[in-house]
Amino acid sequence: MLKPYLKLWYTLACLDWWGDGIRTGAGMSDTNTWIVFTIQNYLFALPSLQVKEVLYDVPVDSLPFVPPALCGVLLWQGEIYAVLDPALLSGKVGQNSCTYLLPRHASQVCIKITDVVALHTLSEDEIQWESLPPGKDFCAGQFDMEGRQVRIISLEAVVSHGERMLSYV
Repeated sequence: MLKPYLKLWYTLACLDWWGDGIRTGAGMSDTNTWIVFTIQNYLFALPSLQVKEVLYDVPVDSLPFVPPALCGVLLWQGEIYAVLDPALLSGKVGQNSCTYLLPRHASQVCIKITDVVALHTLSEDEIQWESLPPGKDFCAGQFDMEGRQVRIISLEAVVSHGERMLSYV
């Protein structure tokens, strides 16, 4: 695992903090570049254009009387974001991490992850959009990266679920 300052350098080198998406170069293009990350020991991915920022070590304030998957809220650049833990949404043990993905076009919901692994470029025919494992409600597809299965998260499904949880609070 990279040291925190290396993680920050890696994120700054790969992501454009001014809102224009992934900086392209060395064979990468915006349309088929995926941010691969872990949630516990499982690999997941989102299209790079759906991710605004990766946050490290941002404090989260817990909220009373909310479902466990709603970890709390964080304040980032004057905005308040609800923090969702997809591990708890899928019935697994919660993550012991302080790393978060801020979606670009979502409401005030961010996703708790374990770590960013890589930026991975794919062609469309490498993605399997069908025949998903049963019970993977938040997965939209999958692909292989270096012999390991990477599940594609349906950001819309996760954010929608988080917004429903917030509406009950």
